[in-house]
Amino acid sequence: MLRTTKQFLRIFFSILVLIVGPYILIYFLVNERGKDFLVNALRKRNIQAQIGEVTFSFPFRVTLVDFETENISFLQAKADIAGYNPFTKSLDIDNLFIKGLQIKIKEDTIKSLKEKNLSLNPAHLDIQRMGPGFSVTINNTIIDFSSIILEIANLNPSLKVAVENIRGTIKNFSYPQRKKILINLEGSLRVNDKVIEDALIVSGWVNWAKKDMDLRFKAKEIDYFMFKDYYPPFWKPENLEIKEAYLSLNSHLVSKKDNLLIDYYIILNRIVFNENPEDESKVKSLKTIIALFTQDEQPRVHLRYHTKMSKPEFKMSSIGEGMLAQLKELNTTTIIDSVNQLLGKTQEAVGSGVKSIKGITIDPVIKGIQQAGEELLKNIKGIFGIEKDNK
Repeated sequence: MLRTTKQFLRIFFSILVLIVGPYILIYFLVNERGKDFLVNALRKRNIQAQIGEVTFSFPFRVTLVDFETENISFLQAKADIAGYNPFTKSLDIDNLFIKGLQIKIKEDTIKSLKEKNLSLNPAHLDIQRMGPGFSVTINNTIIDFSSIILEIANLNPSLKVAVENIRGTIKNFSYPQRKKILINLEGSLRVNDKVIEDALIVSGWVNWAKKDMDLRFKAKEIDYFMFKDYYPPFWKPENLEIKEAYLSLNSHLVSKKDNLLIDYYIILNRIVFNENPEDESKVKSLKTIIALFTQDEQPRVHLRYHTKMSKPEFKMSSIGEGMLAQLKELNTTTIIDSVNQLLGKTQEAVGSGVKSIKGITIDPVIKGIQQAGEELLKNIKGIFGIEKDNK
């Protein structure tokens, strides 16, 4: 009996050593040499990084503090490792918590992507930088107090656009295998020194493998003056006699087998014109258009646009076409009421001019806005170094 007990204890302690031994070894290796190992591994891939510390804690949590490269940095990242297969080089992470992530995108980065003809499609990323055959799956990513910063230095004044205080979750991320990713993020918008808190929201899912998508994006009460230094002449606030204006965007992006429909509303939350405009007729024309697109006391334009998820393109002409289509859906009474409220005329007087408004006045104005929109789009593409869309 005693002999059997001793054999059992030997077997038990042998198994315990086989299980606990590697864990203790990993614990000391990561805590003592993990920082140097990671810095050297990144240096071999031409990535210069600085790391505050790397720690390993029970049960299988790896923590990185004060990580910084040229364009990417974060205050802290905690990864709960579910498993790693050295034969397939596959890493599974249950939870990844990232705080203070900052991604900087500069003008030369955009030009480099353009020259390489790359896109945001994950299929175009270079997996070889992580090593051949490497794959990673992250079940749940929690992001807090993070930001993405875009800097364009060749403008006057220079442009700095940032999405700040990004927080939320990304679920089911995998690479290079592409699965259905669930996204729920929100953040603030900064343009140079102006900030709109909690202005941006994105939620839904994306499946790059099947080219399917169901995503909602909202931009709430964006100050029209935030980009005033970069508008082409037509869209500058002083040309439109605008003293104050705020707009919102409410969009729904749905794709099935690469056929992407962008369904969106442009909402005018508030607009104030100059009290003593130099061109009174221009203000009246804008007020007329705003009145025609006002529903439930709020001006809004409903637009729909078809493109490809794999290679999305946008033509400014779709806005003019959408506005004209929306006008055609309005009945005569709606138009009469809108103009009547604006000009204070009788219904009969306004009614006699409806055809002129729809057929003569509105069409050229919409066409003019469309042409000005194309100029705006060309200006934006010039900022980012993107060629004009082929017509």
